Amino acid sequence: MSTDSITKPTREEMSFIADINLRRDVLKGQPLVIEGRIFSEEIRLNQFELENTKFLNCDFVGCTMLQGMLRNVSFENCAFVANIWDKGRWDDVSFLGCAWRGRFNMGPSEGKGKLRFDDCEFIGLTSKEMGYGGPADTFGAIGGTKGDVFYNNCRFAHTYINGGASLHIKSSILDDSRIFAGTGARLLMEDITGSGFVVVEGGQDIFFSSVIVRDSKFSGPLILKDVGIGTGTFERIVADLNLKIVRADTINIHDVTFFSPDSPNPQFRYGLHTQSARIGSLNIVDCNFRGPSSTLNLWGEAEYRLDQKDADGNDVFTTEMATAIEKLTIHHTNLIDARLQYMRVGNFRLEELAIKNADFSHSKINVLALRQVTMDGKVEFSDTVITRKQYVAVTDRSTGTPPSVGK
Repeated sequence: MSTDSITKPTREEMSFIADINLRRDVLKGQPLVIEGRIFSEEIRLNQFELENTKFLNCDFVGCTMLQGMLRNVSFENCAFVANIWDKGRWDDVSFLGCAWRGRFNMGPSEGKGKLRFDDCEFIGLTSKEMGYGGPADTFGAIGGTKGDVFYNNCRFAHTYINGGASLHIKSSILDDSRIFAGTGARLLMEDITGSGFVVVEGGQDIFFSSVIVRDSKFSGPLILKDVGIGTGTFERIVADLNLKIVRADTINIHDVTFFSPDSPNPQFRYGLHTQSARIGSLNIVDCNFRGPSSTLNLWGEAEYRLDQKDADGNDVFTTEMATAIEKLTIHHTNLIDARLQYMRVGNFRLEELAIKNADFSHSKINVLALRQVTMDGKVEFSDTVITRKQYVAVTDRSTGTPPSVGK
C-alpha cells in the first residue's frame, strides 16, 4: 500500500485503541472499524486492550505494541514493516491478505481460541541484507499464543513460524523458514512447497504430541532438529528428510520419495537420516529414491565416552552405539548403498525388497527377520551381533562379512 494515500489515525481512534473503558462507554459494544491509516514508529503502546475491532487497508511501519490484549480483532489487506508486537495475549485474531517485510516480530506469548492467517506473505530479512548476524538476528517472527494457529495459502521466506497448542500450515510456500510450537503441540503441514532449509525446531523441553507432513514437496532439506515426537507421519512427500537426534514413540514413513540433487555435495548425505535418534517404532513403507546420492542413512556413530583412567593415569574410553530403535520395519523399499551401521535394534524386519551394497556393521540386533529379500553386492555385517535370525524366501548373492548369530 502506498503511504501517500493514507493518513495517521485520528485522535479519537488512538484514544479508543489506548483506552478500552473509553471505547466501551462511547461505542456501547459496537465494532470499531479503522481504515486507511498508517501507524508509524511514533506510535508505541504498552499494556493496551483491544476488542471487536477491524483494521482495513492499514500500514503498520515501525510501530511498537507491547503486552497488548487482542480479542476478536481482524486485519484485512494490511502491511507490517519492521514492527514489534510482542508478548501480551491474543484471543480469536485473524489476518487476511496481509504482508510482512523486514525484521518483524509479531506475536503474543499467551492466548486461546484461534489465530488465523489466510493469503498472507511473510518476507524477513537475510543476514546478507542486514550485513551481520545469523537467522536469530535477522529473520522475521510471526505467530504464537497457547491456542490453535492456522496458516493457509501463505508464503514465508526467512521467517520463524510460531504455533501454540496446534500449528496448521496448509497450501503454503516456505523458503528458509523455521517452525516452533508449544510443548505437546500438534503440527500439521499439508500441501507445502519448500525450498532452502525448512526446520522444525525443538529442544530438551519441546515435545510434539504429533507431527504430520503430507502431500508436499521440498527441494531442500526438511529437518526435525532435536525434536521429541509422540507420533510422526510422513506420507506422499518428496524430501531430503533429516530426523537426526529425534526422540519419538512412533514414526511412520509411507510413499515418500527421498532425493538428492543431480550434483550432490560430496560432504553431505541425502535421503533419510536418523543418526543418533531414539525411536520406539520406525516403519518405512513403499518409499523410493531419486538422485545419485539418495539412500537410507539410519546409521549411528561411535560415541567415545571418557570412562575412567588406567593405572598409569591415561584416559580410557568406551564406545557406545548412538542410534536405538526398538522396532524397525522396512517394507517394499530397496536398500541401495544404505548406511545402517552403529545401530541398536530390537526387532528388525525387512520385507519385499532388494539390498545392494549396504553396511550393517558395528550393530546389535535382537531379531533380524527377512522375507522375500534379495541381497547383492557387498552387504557388510562386520562386528555385528544378532540374537536370532529369521529368513523366508531370501536370495543371497552378496559378499561381505556375515553377522555373528546367537551370541
